[in-house]
Formats: sequence, structure tokens, C-alpha cells
Amino acid sequence: MALLDGVAPSSFAITPNDNEDLAEDAYGIWVGVGGDIDIIHPDGTNTLHKNVPGGRTHPFVARRIKATLTAATDLVGVKLKTYDYRR
Repeated sequence: MALLDGVAPSSFAITPNDNEDLAEDAYGIWVGVGGDIDIIHPDGTNTLHKNVPGGRTHPFVARRIKATLTAATDLVGVKLKTYDYRR
């Protein structure tokens, strides 16, 4: 069983875009300046998160951040790192 380690091995800047997916899924999103975030999840569902506070990492999993309804800025995606503890 693979488990989340809790440490982000790296991260990447997110530029919201209505038509393009992120280069890889984000398994957490740092929000620098708070506001609404319109997220397309890996399963294709869409959620508009209202008034997301800035200055922290949120446990959102995202395939795309849509630009039109997203007001939050300075977004950074967290990459996933797993370990297999059965070794």
C-alpha cells in the first residue's frame, strides 16, 4: 500500500486556464492571496471554492484551475510523493 509521506518533494507555479490542464495533477495548492478558486478535479468534476484564505496550503486535488471564476492569486501546486512501506 502506498501512503502519502506528508512532505512535498517539489512544487510548481499554477497559471489558471479555462482550457488547458496542469502539466501534472496538484495534490495540494498553496494560495498566496485568497479568493475564489474554480477547480477541475482528476475525476472531471468541477468545484468552485469560495473565499479560500491565502497564506496557506489547501488539500485540494486539481487537474485544472479555471481562470474565469478564479480570483485567488499566487497559486502553487504540490507534487505527490508516495512511499511503499511494505519493503
